[in-house]
Amino acid sequence: MELVKVSDLDAKVLPKHERVYAREIWSESRGAEKCVVMYNEMEGDGGAEMHTHSQCEHIFYVLKGKMSVTDGKETVTVSEGESLVVPSGEPHEATGDGEDCIYLLVTAPPAVYSEEEL
Repeated sequence: MELVKVSDLDAKVLPKHERVYAREIWSESRGAEKCVVMYNEMEGDGGAEMHTHSQCEHIFYVLKGKMSVTDGKETVTVSEGESLVVPSGEPHEATGDGEDCIYLLVTAPPAVYSEEEL
């Protein structure tokens, strides 16, 4: 068992993301084998460009604010208290919706980026 204080974790910017600061609550570097859990803070004008993960699913859960997620055909606004699942292999883009957003991101299994995905 391990207690994690999110404010003590270093924030980093992930590949293909701008003005999104990720703190790894549970990740491969901390011993995770089956999933990654990140606490993300996205500025209102931040986001991730369109990309795919061929081998993992994403679950977004918005804690504060709202964000838009598109698969190129449909755009969904995900607001505080709501979650969205992006299946493995589905292209997606997440963007701020004009206000800062805090969300949890669960990736299962841990995301592996191929050269095409970077």
